[in-house]
Formats: sequence, structure tokens, C-alpha cells
Amino acid sequence: MSNFEDVNVSFDHYFRTTFLGGSEASFEYSLDGGASWTSVNSWSNTTANPANFETMIPELAGQSMVQFRWTFSIGFVGYYWTVGNIIIDGTLLEIPQMHVDPESLLVEADAGETAESNITISNQGTTLLELLNIQVDYQEEVEFLTATADDETIEPGESTSLHLHFDSEGLEPGEHLATLTIVSNDPNNPELPIPLTFLVREVTPETIVEIVEASEDHQILATALDASGLDVFLSGPGPFTLFAPTDVAFNNLPDGLLDDLLDDPTGDLANILLYHAIEASALSGDLSDGQTITTILGDEVIVTINDDGVFINDAQVTVADLEAENGVVHVIDAVLTPPTNTVVDIINSSESHTILAAAIDAAGLDEVLGGDGPFTVFAPVDNAFDNLPDGLLDDLLDDPAGELTDILLYHVVEAHALSNSLSNGQRITTLLGNDIFVTINEEGVFINDAQVVLADLEGDNGVVHVIDAVLSPDFDTSIEIIDLSVTPDIQLYPNPASSNVTLEFTLNQAQNAQLEIVSLTGETVFFKDLGFLAEGGHLVMQNIAGINPGLYLVVLSTDSDRMVKRLQVTAR
Repeated sequence: MSNFEDVNVSFDHYFRTTFLGGSEASFEYSLDGGASWTSVNSWSNTTANPANFETMIPELAGQSMVQFRWTFSIGFVGYYWTVGNIIIDGTLLEIPQMHVDPESLLVEADAGETAESNITISNQGTTLLELLNIQVDYQEEVEFLTATADDETIEPGESTSLHLHFDSEGLEPGEHLATLTIVSNDPNNPELPIPLTFLVREVTPETIVEIVEASEDHQILATALDASGLDVFLSGPGPFTLFAPTDVAFNNLPDGLLDDLLDDPTGDLANILLYHAIEASALSGDLSDGQTITTILGDEVIVTINDDGVFINDAQVTVADLEAENGVVHVIDAVLTPPTNTVVDIINSSESHTILAAAIDAAGLDEVLGGDGPFTVFAPVDNAFDNLPDGLLDDLLDDPAGELTDILLYHVVEAHALSNSLSNGQRITTLLGNDIFVTINEEGVFINDAQVVLADLEGDNGVVHVIDAVLSPDFDTSIEIIDLSVTPDIQLYPNPASSNVTLEFTLNQAQNAQLEIVSLTGETVFFKDLGFLAEGGHLVMQNIAGINPGLYLVVLSTDSDRMVKRLQVTAR
């Protein structure tokens, strides 16, 4: 193949060359490494050997790299070209044999995914090009690139592909830089560096459940969500915020508790999980110190922000703002426990039940009544206890495991009995084993002779009904309470009374009658035999000046009936 005999460019940009052979030829130069060529002169039917050419090229001024070529043909064989050496201002510049396309590379991939790209390596020289080595230098410790060439040798005028495989596993979202260096036998360019940029795009998961399931620290939470069926709910459109306890947090629960929760996934476990979820997207920037947030369970969590960090109740947020398309996840270091609202909690939180709360605690029944239940508690107010005979309450509290426990158990039924489930004349067995009786009339609902003044205070394990008197286990329930709306009734007035009280009643037939006034502890404080009374209405006036202030039961007993009325005795 013909080539340049010499190529020289002097300081004044004067060019001279000699072309050896060929029938047609054209001389060209490029200022940008071969991308654009400018023709200077050409010959046809060149017979002289050699053909000489010289000219001034002003455009060469200031250029540090200029490339020249002859293109020529012999007959109809086609065109060939060759490049000679260039000397600018006395310095020899060698034209590289190896060229790459592109000369730098930007590759993108989603986090966790891979990407492929290619670089074309061409041989623009006249001898065989050999690829000796391909090496990658990273600006960080994580390697993410492998490079494989189709061919390790490239003939003149030919090219090969270098296949690049990018793997984002272990890389944080953002730009990751590396330099790919191709080492060859090109004497003019033995090492060719190619800058590489690998852009890892952050991918937003579709749901907060996907975030949990993909986390190595949340396998127990993922299992719990699946077992409870809440994974489906929390994969919905949302938006949701999930405070996500780690596996360590679950393992710090009391021994056996986690297994018990998983054994009943739609019960307490579901409630606990719902206490960790909010039906809104609350990023960390939306939280403020002292903020209260209502969870999907319906109970609130409290946000605390101080120098130690951000806390949800007592659990610290260790990782915040893991966003999904349907919400956000905040990692916390403890399991949140929903606030309890047992019948004991209802009583303890009531300002009108301080004596009952103290009695339950003294008798050790707070633990029992704080259990699973269900329980129904008829809860006497403080005034009811204050109306007990002087000294009786202190005596009961002095022996909490004795009669006090019996009295308290007589106020508890092991069932969830709302007011609408009670009926007139109903007999209910208490935890003590004794029965209480329900009376419903125009005046209200009564348990024995204590009136229900506030009903249906529901808790997690039962219901509380507030009553205005202390129930006595000694109350005589041997005769059923008669429906007073259709049978003889008794009236007391005045009531409350301090010195005298009048008893008005009607008998359906002539019969014997007795009048009795009984304390709530079962003690008879007054008894009077009224003798044999005729059918019809009767008035009995009774002096009660000798009876201590308090709540009592006035009992009228006949041969066929027993009628009871509550009496409040006040101080004179």
C-alpha cells in the first residue's frame, strides 16, 4: 500500500509532502482528529513517481494536532487512505492507531437493576491492533462494571465491540464514577482511558408493605402483617404512615407474648399493628413536638422531639421517611402498645369512684378485672360508700381479702351486659356466686335497690354501669322482684327524710304485712309488724329519728308479695 514518504509542518505552517504511486489521488487535512476533512489538492492519472505537493495552510495556526491523508485509487479498486507523521513547531506528533466511540459514557439504571452498553473500538492504523488488557478503576470500593470484548485483535480498518455490564446492587442512588482503561499494542496510544458515569436512579416502592417485606430488619413485622391480613389493607391506595418496629424490638417483648399474638393474628395482633399505622402520609418534617396523632386503631400516639431525637410514645425513630407511592415508613426501635381501657381503667379514671378504685386495689382485684374478661361492673360512686354506716368502710379496708372482696365480687358479672340486654325481673349471678336482680320501671333501672345513674361505659374487656348505692351480698333475693308497673307498688315521702317518713301502698287482697328497714350490709335497723291489713290502700307514718344517716332499703313483706323501696336518711 502506498503511503507518505514524509509529512512536515513547519512553524510558519508550510506543508510539503510526497505521494508514492496511484492513478488518482487527493490530499486532505483535518483539524479535529478526522471528523471533518478539507481537500487541498488532487491529481488524476498520476504517473510521476513520486508526486510532490507543497502549499501554505493558514488554518494550521495555533493547532496542536493536525491530521493529513492521501486518498487514492488504482483503477476501480476503490479508495484507501493513510496517515503520515506530523511535525508542528519541531515536535513529532504520532497519529493514534486505536480509536473508541464514544470517548466517554453515561449509563443509567434503577436501583437494584442492571444496565448494558457498548463501546466500539476501531483500528485506524495500518498494522494489527491487539487489545492486551481492560481494567476498571473505581472512585469507591463497590465494583459495578464488567467489560468483555468480542475480539482481542483488530485488523486495520476494522472494529470490535466492548460490552459493558453495569450492576447497581449495593450502590446508593446517585452518580458513581469509574475509569475504563484499554491497554493495546498501539505504540502511539498504548493506554486509552474512558471516563464512565453510572447513574443509579432511586426507585419509589409502590406500597409501604413492599418496603417492610424488602427489609432484612423487619421480617417479623412482615410476617405479622401477612398473618393478620393487614398487608392487603396497607397495600391499598392510602395514604398511610407506618411506624415499623424492627425484629429486635419484637424480640424484646416478654417471653411468649409474640407467639401468643401470632396465634390470634386477627385479635390483639391486628389491634397492635393498627396502632402503628396512620391513615395519612406524615413525613418527618410534618411532625412536631407534643403532637398527638390518631392511629387507625382509634387511639392516639404522642410525638416527642428533643435533643435525643424523635420519639413516637417511647419508641425512637431510627430511620425516617422511607417513601412509597401509597405512604411512608418510619423505623422505630420498640413495639408500640395501645393504651388499655379495661373496666379497671374506667374506674381509675373516674373522679367519682376513688373509693371503689382504692377498694379494688386493696383487694387485689385490679389484676383480675384488668384481664381478658368480659366483665360487667356495677360501680358505686364515692357518695354510696360514704353513706355506709360509720366505720364500716374502714373495717372493710382493714380486711381487704375478707368481706371487702366478697362485696366487690358481688358487683361484678362475668359477661358483657349492656343496658339494652337487661330486662325487668332478670336474675344475674355475680362472681361471688350470689344473684342480683334487675328492676326496670318508670323511675329507671335498678340493681337490687341501687339505681343505675350512668350506663354503658364500655372498655376493652367489658362494661361499667354506675350505681348510687353499695350492693350487699346479704340482700334477700329469695322472692322475685315484682314488675311494679302491673302489681302493687309502695311510695315513700319525703325521700330523702330525716325524722319521719310516710309509706303509702295498696294491697290487692287482705293479708298480713310487716315493715322492715335494712342497711345495705343486710342489718335490720327497724322492724314493725303491721298485722292483718284489709284489701285496698294504706298509709303508714314511721318515725326514723333513731336511724343513722345513710342509704337503706324499706321492705314491705306480705303473705304474697315483697316490695322494696330505697330510702335516703339524712342528718337532722
